[in-house]
Amino acid sequence: MKLYTLIVNFIYGNRTYQISANSIREALHQLFDTREMEGVGKKALRQLHEDIDSELWKPAPFMEMTNSWVCQYRVNNENMYVNIVKTDEQQDPDEPSDPLKYTDGLYMAEQGHRILNHFARLEEKADWKALKRYALKICKLYPKEFYPMIKVVESCYFLEEPEEMLLWARKAYEEWSDDPYTSFWLALALYENGRWQEAIRHSDTILYWDFRNLAYGQYGSGADYAWQLIDDCKAIKGLSLLALNQAGGTALLREYLAHAKAATSYFKKSWVRSILKEASLKEN
Repeated sequence: MKLYTLIVNFIYGNRTYQISANSIREALHQLFDTREMEGVGKKALRQLHEDIDSELWKPAPFMEMTNSWVCQYRVNNENMYVNIVKTDEQQDPDEPSDPLKYTDGLYMAEQGHRILNHFARLEEKADWKALKRYALKICKLYPKEFYPMIKVVESCYFLEEPEEMLLWARKAYEEWSDDPYTSFWLALALYENGRWQEAIRHSDTILYWDFRNLAYGQYGSGADYAWQLIDDCKAIKGLSLLALNQAGGTALLREYLAHAKAATSYFKKSWVRSILKEASLKEN
């Protein structure tokens, strides 16, 4: 892993980034995924990523220094220059250096703690692209660990990539179906893909789970965690029933709105409220 300093000169002035990556190409991909770059527009960013992936792409030497390069791009009719300096070699603190012995989760090993902490930092920043990229890397390293798979699923949910979300949700469920968390994410992924009947079946898994076991059992994380799963599964089932024109959907959505906490729910309560209002008007 190398540490790169990227100095970007564009219409907003000079900005400097320090990025850990295996190559200049990877460092530029990470640069173009930063929030500050979103202002150039999705189409322009997509083209930048495609340019970097081109077989013909190659950074030009800068000032005849072996560890410095310059890249020039034309973005929205403006020139953008990226000066790149490789400052040193380093071990990424989040890069697993030793094989992780297979356990029932990542938290049993020191490296597992680092991985989980990095997941938490990316989630706190709501950097879903970076979270997905990192989770996919961990999935390749530890293909039997289901938690990184769930992080891919969660990232796909926020990035609005339902098909890939369902693919990884199924993988996680197949790997660890005993954990209610995998059932929850599979139910949500099925709902997002319009698989209403299957979504109901998997949300029922949570709704009929013994609460004490759900909260404090082998895979539990407390009462708040259990209620979040239950409330969101009520929303999943309620919305799916409405989509299928079956009875019981509005009652479940009312229960969800009465109890769910907006801060922890994966649904926007205002949106659920609008769906419920529309359904109630149809009933009347």
